[in-house]
Amino acid sequence: GYIQYMLGLDSKYTRVMIVGHDPACLHLVQHLAHFKMLFKYPTSTYSEIYWRSVGDWSDAANQRGKLVNFIQPAGK
Repeated sequence: GYIQYMLGLDSKYTRVMIVGHDPACLHLVQHLAHFKMLFKYPTSTYSEIYWRSVGDWSDAANQRGKLVNFIQPAGK
């Protein structure tokens, strides 16, 4: 559901924050950033993905996003 929702967003939005639960968040990050995690996606993790030239959200799934921030809570 997260991917379909994000890809349907209006292009007037240049930044979007999606908050949710695993395993959906892990799958979203892996799909959009073409990133394979070798460990469990920690609770309360913040992941930021950047696309260089996406003009419309529907294009995001067809281009490789870059994982530019991956912040885990302390002690994880």
